[in-house]
Amino acid sequence: MRPIQALPEGYRERCTLDLTRNLRAALWLQVTGGALFFLFGWLFLGMAARLRPDFVMDGSVWRPARLGGTWASVTVIILTAAAAILLHELVHGGFFWLYTRQRPRFGLGLGYAYAAAPGWYLPRSHYLVIGLSPLIALTLAGAAALLLVPSSIILPLLFGMTVNAAGSVGDLWIIWQVLRQPGPILVNDRGAGLTVYGPRLPA
Repeated sequence: MRPIQALPEGYRERCTLDLTRNLRAALWLQVTGGALFFLFGWLFLGMAARLRPDFVMDGSVWRPARLGGTWASVTVIILTAAAAILLHELVHGGFFWLYTRQRPRFGLGLGYAYAAAPGWYLPRSHYLVIGLSPLIALTLAGAAALLLVPSSIILPLLFGMTVNAAGSVGDLWIIWQVLRQPGPILVNDRGAGLTVYGPRLPA
């Protein structure tokens, strides 16, 4: 099955996932994302220790002065987080475009950013790739960059990788919900929420 723009005959709504209306799930994901931030940060520091021992041995990289002072460090943190979020959504959007050959929709909500293809119904396999692509692709790209960038850039790079990975918690939750749906399904992602459709299940 390929992405289509009209539901096949017999397909009905299975469920709708919308974190703007499910505040309990949104809060749970925020807390989980905070915990994952520390977990992924620890894992990526371990990766850096193996790939770039010069970074770990040079304690000066941890001082704000290395990045130009405290205010410069704050600026770097904000810009790095913004870049990680932007790249995350661009990767989503790139795969939406790859599958639909239509320009995706990008947007911002209260506390989140999104890429979407509201006019399309995507099969489960395609949607799983779209959902997992930023976590996998940007983590691999960051690991490769660790081998090439100067030591002064490693800390912001690790921070950006951590923001991206921890920020994937919403994607992982949605993927889990999609995987739980039995049989063939189609997913319509509108950005702020998505709806899963499938054939009527036997009673």
